[in-house]
Amino acid sequence: MSSIITVDTRISVDERHFFFFNLSALQAKETIHKAELRIFKRRSKLENTNGYFKVTVNRLNRRAVNSGSSWKRKLTVVDTKLVKCRRVGGWIVLNVTSAVAFWSSWPSRNFGLWITVAGLGVPQSDFYIATGGRKEPILIIYGDNTEKSNHGSQRTVNEIPNETRDPYEQETRWKRKNDEHPFSFSARSRRSVHEERCARQKLFVKFRELKWDKWIIAPRGFSAYYCTGTCPEIIEKFYNPTNHAIIQNLLHHRYNKKIPAACCVPTSLHSMSMMYFERDGSIVLREYSGMVASACGCR
Repeated sequence: MSSIITVDTRISVDERHFFFFNLSALQAKETIHKAELRIFKRRSKLENTNGYFKVTVNRLNRRAVNSGSSWKRKLTVVDTKLVKCRRVGGWIVLNVTSAVAFWSSWPSRNFGLWITVAGLGVPQSDFYIATGGRKEPILIIYGDNTEKSNHGSQRTVNEIPNETRDPYEQETRWKRKNDEHPFSFSARSRRSVHEERCARQKLFVKFRELKWDKWIIAPRGFSAYYCTGTCPEIIEKFYNPTNHAIIQNLLHHRYNKKIPAACCVPTSLHSMSMMYFERDGSIVLREYSGMVASACGCR
């Protein structure tokens, strides 16, 4: 089950770096699998952005106060990430699983998170965390919870990635060797050697290009992939064909061209998760099925 928790606005100690999340809604026996702190870094105002920021999120072991700095010395490092300085803003995801798991066991020790930033080739002052509205810092918690959500569009998910990437990164590509496909039947095939066989091709969808970036919080895009190419006259098992596709393809090549040949299409699709704003301003985490082509074949 996924929980989305926004910053508790009652805390006002240095809003740029201090964040407190009220976790009282979590069940005492809930198992925490993963927790992510998502902050939105505003765009850089520098002319030269050839540098990085070292972002460190810490768990406070003492209550933060407006006066004095002794509490800053009682910090436990939770996660560190290098962030490229860019002229466009973007979400940063920090793994705070250890902090949330600790707070789950010791609720009274939840004193919040403190972020420190060091500039590497760029001034530290250029790093600015947005607060309020759609760019409010968010804590996402993934845990075991059998209670069903009251919101119809919220579903159980395993993970939302910062940059949604296809877990099937190893692409299968068919390349010609010595002007002949290694699995083709040259004696029978009537297709040109210049035709590309059915294969999966890269396609990264940017929500900004679709003008969806105003309501989709994360991810900024995803690797959708697409299938293209021709199916050989005799379809090998590699293409995961149906019996119908094998027979139809043979009929097309050997007897009647009016019968369509088998098509190169996705034979396996997997889902992806998106976090977005509803019309009423609420934040929703939802898993959409059939979004990414993970394998191609002939059907």
